[in-house]
Order: sequence, then structure tokens, then C-alpha cells
Amino acid sequence: MKRLLTLFLLIQIPISAQNWLQLSDYPSSERDDGVSFVIGNKAYCGTGLDVGFSATRDFYAFDFTTDSWTASAGLPFNEERQYATAAGYNDKGYLFGGSNSSGSLNDLWQYDPVLNSWIELAALPDSGRGGSSNFILNDQWFIIGGKTASGLNKNEVWAYDFANNTWLQKSNLPNAGMWRGMAFASSTTGFVGLGIDSTNTYNSQFYEYNFTTDTWSVNASISLADRSYPVYSQIGDTVFVYGGVSTSGQLLNTFERIELPAQNVTQLADLTSFARKGGMPFCSQDAFYFTTGVTLTTRLKETWKASYVLSTNELTDLNKLVVYQKDKLLKVKTDEAISEFTLFSILGEKVRRVENSPSLNVENLTSGIYYYLVRSSKRMYHGKVFVEE
Repeated sequence: MKRLLTLFLLIQIPISAQNWLQLSDYPSSERDDGVSFVIGNKAYCGTGLDVGFSATRDFYAFDFTTDSWTASAGLPFNEERQYATAAGYNDKGYLFGGSNSSGSLNDLWQYDPVLNSWIELAALPDSGRGGSSNFILNDQWFIIGGKTASGLNKNEVWAYDFANNTWLQKSNLPNAGMWRGMAFASSTTGFVGLGIDSTNTYNSQFYEYNFTTDTWSVNASISLADRSYPVYSQIGDTVFVYGGVSTSGQLLNTFERIELPAQNVTQLADLTSFARKGGMPFCSQDAFYFTTGVTLTTRLKETWKASYVLSTNELTDLNKLVVYQKDKLLKVKTDEAISEFTLFSILGEKVRRVENSPSLNVENLTSGIYYYLVRSSKRMYHGKVFVEE
């Protein structure tokens, strides 16, 4: 008789008060203005300006399962920088631009976690820039604003096409530019705001982007205090914003949540330590993290985690996800449409991947524990599952 194994992995998250917890320090020099991106169950953090005012190129990986750091491949020699922009897409990491002693950069790099190496892709066909904001929409990576070597805070918008390794200039922001602002996207719409424009004035308006018409319009719903240097990251349709620099030059210690598509803003508990800017933020499926940064006087390498940050409705959605094995198939049970289902070995190597399907063939895989990544219409889930031959 054929044996049937069904393994349910429910993500049980207690509904509790949001809190901050200090974790292991970033395992390299203190710094600010580095970048971060998430692939699977790991966040990759690197570059930035260290305590000797030298740009860096090293990277380290943070494991969400163990809350611990390991070394990762850094950028090639002579590619040190700060103020770069980065994002994770499918199973790769991407890093654009920034600045170093040579000036502002327009290069683009791709990181492969399986090979643990970087390759250079098509450079932006325009001037270099640092301190840009970014979001991903319809398989394109939008690079928004940034400061050039001449000190101009641009209002240009460029989109990188992942599939074709090409760039396309989009409609400019309807303002005087943006440097060190923030950007994020729902499944249908991009949003940008905050930062400083080319006249050194703080942006007080958010804008939203329509991909179909390539147009920007004023967003009247999202309201945050004017600032530059916000530290922000996203879990599905929920965006988290920590701190920044106020219009008076004060470092902020605030922590806020923006829920899309309703665009509600909720004040969460402030960080239980001194304020800082320029940290490297990232999110797991249910928590917000950031590492490094600088106070008014001191660069840091602390790592902090904010738990219980999701709303009650979002926690309910997480608890609906079930991953189980039936015969030679690994299946996802959820009400959400699945766009990607990927399985990784315990070492982080991608072993199986399927698009637009809740079922993944695991035939001929060795029995053991694997990591899964499920990308749905709402958010990205990850966890561990036992696969039996």
C-alpha cells in the first residue's frame, strides 16, 4: 500500500504587543549608509561608510531561522561604496550605484547566493547617482531620484527590466527631486515620498505611480512627518518606517506602519535605544530588523528586531498558510494566488522552483529538512518543511 505523508507547518504567531529586541552585532566594522536585500530565509547586508570614513564592499548574511550572521561574498575589489540601492528579486540580489572616492556610480551588480558571487550587469545609461529610492513593480526595478557627482538631487525615474537586462527611462517625479527618501509598492501601484529635493527642501508630499499610463499623481492619504534618511522595509502590503532626520536636523526614533492598499498609518513603539540614521533594514515574514547606522556622534554595528509588528488581519492571513507533502508533491494550502514556490536545501541552495502553482515536485530529493519560499499576491512567506523520499 502506498504510504501517504502529510506534514502541516502552521505559522503560529501570538498576538502580542510589539517589542524591540537587540540581537548579535553586525560582524564587521561599524558603518552607516549600507544596503540590504532578502533572498529566501536570509537578508544580505553590506557596503557603507565605516568609522575611518572609508567606503566598504563586504557583505554578511543574516539567517531568519537562527537570528545569526555568517560571512558572504563581498563586491569585487575596488567596488567599495556608500549610498547604493539594493533589492532582492526571485532568487538573486541586485545592487545599483552609490558613491565612493571616484564619484557617483551608475553600475549594476547581481548576487547569486548559490555561487556566492557577484556579476556585473548593464549599467544605467545615464550619470551615476547615490541615495536613490527603489521599488519593484511588474518585474521591473524602479530607481528613483538620487544625488549626482555635481550635487544635484534628481527627479528622474529609471526602470531596469530583469528579464532583458535593459534600462528604460520613465516619467520624472512631479517635484524638484529626491535624495534619501523612501519608495515602496503594492501589487499594482508604486509610492514615493520624503527625502530632500534639489533646492535642499524637504519633500512633504507622497506620490503614487500608475504603471499602465506611466504617470505620477499626488497621494493625499499617506501622511508622515517630513524627514530624510528614513529606514524602511516591507512585508507584503505592509511597509515599516523607522526614524530619519527631521527638518530641524534631529534624529528621529519613531516607528510607523503603513498598510496597503488602505494606506493607513499606525504609530508603533519607538526603538528602546538612542536614535540613529543610515541603518540597513530588512524584513522576515513577520518581523522588522535593522543593523548598523550612526548617531549624531558615533557609528554603530548593533542589530535590532521589532516583533509582533503585523496587524491582527495580517496575522490571521499568515496562520492560513499550510505547507504539506502528498506523495511526491509539496503543496501550499492558502486562499491566496501563488506566483512562486521555491525550495532550498539546508545550505541555502535552490533545489526546486515552480511559478504560478501551489504544487512542487520533490521526487528524487533526499529526505530531510528544507527551507521553502512562497510568494503570493499579498506577501512572501518562508519557513522549514520536512521532505520524505
